[in-house]
Amino acid sequence: MGFIQNIAKKAGCKAARRELDALKKATEQFPERSVEGIFQAVANLRPALSENLPQPYNLAFTVAVISPRHDIQEKEQLRKGIALLLPILTDLEQDSEDITTKWAVYFWRVVLMTMLHDELYEEGRQLWKLIAQRIADENHPIASKRPFYYL
Repeated sequence: MGFIQNIAKKAGCKAARRELDALKKATEQFPERSVEGIFQAVANLRPALSENLPQPYNLAFTVAVISPRHDIQEKEQLRKGIALLLPILTDLEQDSEDITTKWAVYFWRVVLMTMLHDELYEEGRQLWKLIAQRIADENHPIASKRPFYYL
């Protein structure tokens, strides 16, 4: 890997770590009465993004959330698809007027961003454990929406 590429990768990882830390902190601080509704919106958004993002972004999103960790690690094309999807999600997040939708898009953007940096795998898994603790309902829809990357 070239010097410039190495610097860019480190900067991307650092940015993803900052976003993931902010997401975990927000998840920890949600009021108890809001947690289930917020993660219901996150769960509902996953199929909506797969169905409603324009092509090829809908496919990139769908493949990203159903691909196991080793596929994302090994397949450059998959990582490129995720990287191209991130600015689309950023735009969607900024254009959303509903605060819950905005947060749900932000959630998926950060999850995908984290998946691009395998060194953040354990920290990403900790996010999903935190969500499980906050929800405390094994049948909540978010439980089945966790990307295969984290299974």
